[in-house]
Amino acid sequence: MNPYQSLNNQLKNDLISPSENTTLSISSTSSSLSVDTQNLINSLPYYQESISQEVLKSSLINIFKNKLPNNSVSPQPSDNGFGYNTSYDYTGGYNGYKDAFFNAISLTPIATNVLTQVGNIVNENFWNGYAVALLTDAIRKQVSVGLDSNSLQNALNSYSIQISKILAPSYLGIFTNGYTPTQNALSAIKNKDLALNELDNAIANGQFTANVNQALSIPGDSASAATWFLFNLWISLKALGMQDVDSAIIKYKKNGLNIPIQIDSNNWWNGEYSNWFAPLDGSYIDSPMITASMPEESYTYFSGSWYPSKSSENVQNGYSQSLTNWGSLSYYKPQSSSCFGKDTCVLMSDLSIKRISEIKIGDSVYTKEGTKKVILVESPLRTYRELYKINNLEIYATYAHPFKSENKVLAINPWILKDTITTFGDLGVDYLKVGSLLEGKDFKVEVKEITTILSGTKDEKVYDLILEDATKGNFGYFVGNDDTFIEVFSESSNPMKYPFVSTSIINAMNAIKDTCCIKNAKLENILPRIVFKSKNPNFNTLCKLATIPDIDFFIKEGFWDEDSSYLEHNMISLLSKNLRRHIEGGWKIIKDNEGDVLCIGINDIELIGKNVEERNISFLLKPQDEELIKFSFKSNLKYAPKIDDVLYLNINSKPTSIYVYFMDLKTHINLQNIHNKYSDYFLYDSKNNIVGSINLDFRYLSQEDVEVEQKQKKEYCKDDKIKLAVALGEDIYNFVSELLKKNKK
Repeated sequence: MNPYQSLNNQLKNDLISPSENTTLSISSTSSSLSVDTQNLINSLPYYQESISQEVLKSSLINIFKNKLPNNSVSPQPSDNGFGYNTSYDYTGGYNGYKDAFFNAISLTPIATNVLTQVGNIVNENFWNGYAVALLTDAIRKQVSVGLDSNSLQNALNSYSIQISKILAPSYLGIFTNGYTPTQNALSAIKNKDLALNELDNAIANGQFTANVNQALSIPGDSASAATWFLFNLWISLKALGMQDVDSAIIKYKKNGLNIPIQIDSNNWWNGEYSNWFAPLDGSYIDSPMITASMPEESYTYFSGSWYPSKSSENVQNGYSQSLTNWGSLSYYKPQSSSCFGKDTCVLMSDLSIKRISEIKIGDSVYTKEGTKKVILVESPLRTYRELYKINNLEIYATYAHPFKSENKVLAINPWILKDTITTFGDLGVDYLKVGSLLEGKDFKVEVKEITTILSGTKDEKVYDLILEDATKGNFGYFVGNDDTFIEVFSESSNPMKYPFVSTSIINAMNAIKDTCCIKNAKLENILPRIVFKSKNPNFNTLCKLATIPDIDFFIKEGFWDEDSSYLEHNMISLLSKNLRRHIEGGWKIIKDNEGDVLCIGINDIELIGKNVEERNISFLLKPQDEELIKFSFKSNLKYAPKIDDVLYLNINSKPTSIYVYFMDLKTHINLQNIHNKYSDYFLYDSKNNIVGSINLDFRYLSQEDVEVEQKQKKEYCKDDKIKLAVALGEDIYNFVSELLKKNKK
């Protein structure tokens, strides 16, 4: 029996028959309570019992599906190049996003009851906004899309706090109509006033008080089970018609009952008790439209032609792309690359200062590794982005530019930094904020003030410097003025870190640049559609790692080639993480969930402001209604551990959900929508704040397949990784070149 279930039964027995002998089974005790009241008490779920949790979550998800705004579905943005302009029309039959993703889904009776209990505690904007955030997270888990994960996790954090305010009313909704044991027990009560009076008196009984106080005094499972039991008693009182449960709680306290503060009067109903509820995420949102193609019609006007060339197209994952990046609900669309505002001052090699907008290729700057030449000056448009001024110095940074601190890399938005330049995540990323200590030229600089500079002019540019030998050391250049200069990194990935990934990307980049017109190519709309098909390729020819392109790849007519950098940036930010996972996991067998062995792929972890101290990383796993499972894997990275291993579980029945515990963090995953994909799940701390993510994949295999897979893992070698990397690079090129054919006309 589950330990929480055992503790719950003990507390039920204490309430029904409050004698000193608390070891009797419930059925063997005598009680002054009516059978109806006893049945209600016996129907109460134990702590972390899965069915009541799933009924509550299902009802909330049903509400969110119905509350998704039905804004019009947007086609992909128009694009243009030399001699042509293309616009798009959506030609599907859905009136809007709600109609598309959740067509014909209506409120269930349970969800309707929950809404009735919640009333106006939260407004319509809460339901609408949370629905968009959850669907966006669901899309992120199933298809590749470019997102501002910092904004998304901030939104999910905020909505998680807000939803705590309605947890008690929502739970009351399923307690009375939805969770079958309590619903049936309540329906069977012939005299609710009598049952209410009996339950009230039973809770106030002195012997029950002593037994509950003892359970509450024991930290851990006992206290958690007792707190949950009392919370369910308060819900029972309200379900039976008690108008003022808070006054009853005060009475019980006067009688000696020790009530935890989170379920004390007022607190229990107003959201202070919420750690029993695992935060909602996109794994609970299911819709076939997430991976569905979207019909469009394109109209391309060529120079010298009066009439457009028309064509029809089904855009892969189009509805998801539309919601997250093209339409009016794209709240979490990613921003452009990180740089510095034009007036940022850079420390030159002769210790003079120069505005970053005035620096040219060949200039020399000061670094802690000595004088270094500038080999590239990147200068994209600011595109109305906010800039951040540090300590009133001449430093104007975009929100994801990397600053060097003693142990980590800091940015105003570290999530975007780790998502777009993945190798920075390995160095450890954290928030740049007031109080942060930055590496300076002669001394550490404490951040005392951060001032936001609002959007600039349409044609204003921002800048970044690429230095010689930047991939050979952990150094940057210095920005500031007077006697205070702060070390910053170039916003550039280190291709030597993951040579197999670099091979895929470099081979694809070279082929695309040689054969395709990439100017105005909207790669951020194209690359997320790629589905990697290559698996264990059997090349007869010798494959080798790609040669890293020299700086000439990014220079055109003596200046920065924006199109080539744009190609590289999108390749790295949108593809590199999944490329690494595919290549490192090239030994895995992918099947359509056939078999009885649950295979949990634990691929990598990314943390914000935290680190892993041990080489052996320990995990706790708790499938629904199963015992805790302990296991560990090795990793040599403390900030972004790469694990790339699989845990094989033989379990009695397929669980619908699972908890994963790592350090003091946790995530709760709905397994009803397994889709054979590497998916990121947010990691929550004890206060349900998101502090990182873990990438997992779930499959079911037969025991025979497991044995084959383990054999393949042992035999998987460097040459296999190179072959797969080359094949995946070809996949990328073939997909992109096919979609860019019209650009060559």
